[in-house]
Amino acid sequence: MYLIFDTETTGLDPELDQVLEVGAILFSVSQRAVLAQLSFLLPVEDNAAQALNGISPVATQAAQP
Repeated sequence: MYLIFDTETTGLDPELDQVLEVGAILFSVSQRAVLAQLSFLLPVEDNAAQALNGISPVATQAAQP
């Protein structure tokens, strides 16, 4: 079984840019199946990498359950 983490950021500079999405997938190798997945957005004011990751700053500021 693998637990795979993924992040999306507003850029590549750790001094200036922020993480705006964190995701995780639990994958069963023996079953060749995704058992669970979860992702969540962190609020940001600007996303210089929006053309690459497709996440608008407005979407990160929406109310989350």
